[in-house]
Amino acid sequence: MQNATTSQKQIKKRSKIVGWIPFFAIILLGFGIFFLVKSLLSDSSPQMANIVVKKNGKSYIYSNMGKFIVENAIKNKRSPAVIATTLIYKDEDEIFLDPINLSNFSSVLSGNCKYYDYKDVSVDGYVTQDSMSTNNLKTLIISTKQIGIQLIENLLILENGKKKFPIIWSVNSSTGEKTAVKNCEKHAFYVKSNPYPGKTVFSSTDFIVVNLSKIDRYFNLKTNYNSDEKILYIEQ
Repeated sequence: MQNATTSQKQIKKRSKIVGWIPFFAIILLGFGIFFLVKSLLSDSSPQMANIVVKKNGKSYIYSNMGKFIVENAIKNKRSPAVIATTLIYKDEDEIFLDPINLSNFSSVLSGNCKYYDYKDVSVDGYVTQDSMSTNNLKTLIISTKQIGIQLIENLLILENGKKKFPIIWSVNSSTGEKTAVKNCEKHAFYVKSNPYPGKTVFSSTDFIVVNLSKIDRYFNLKTNYNSDEKILYIEQ
């Protein structure tokens, strides 16, 4: 009789333990989904960022408004407009840049830019591209053996003194297929979209990009992207 009672207690104890298993499984699954979504959100691309150049112990934020507008604003003791237009593609710890977008601020990377000391709340001044550009973006149309199919070849040449860094990629005029040719790559990134209010979708999409580490080596720079601040820091 005593053995029967003991067995019943053990069965009840095991039943309680088994009953908790689905609960813990749901908790673990919830944590897994949470960290997955958090990872997707932090790595979703592209991200719109600002550029801050650190030089001689000072921080200068990049304004794409142009030299004339920046100078005029500072002359009238007003802060120049700053708009986050730099496209950042992120894959874990690696940072990539869009080549066409890169052509808009390559002068800042090369140091061929204009600095304005204008103490503001969060920065020491502003930086904008100088009148002389350090890149040459060209588009060529290339015919193929197939009638009606052409390749649109894009050539971006970054210049640093006498050194030239060509970036070449092409687009099929019929299919829209993009091909990395030189100093760039086709890379898949997680893209977040909202097809309708309340609905968020993550998908993997291919982009033509340039690895920031290549740009760092070419221009001899130290860069760091802060994904929380959405700022690309450049040390010169």
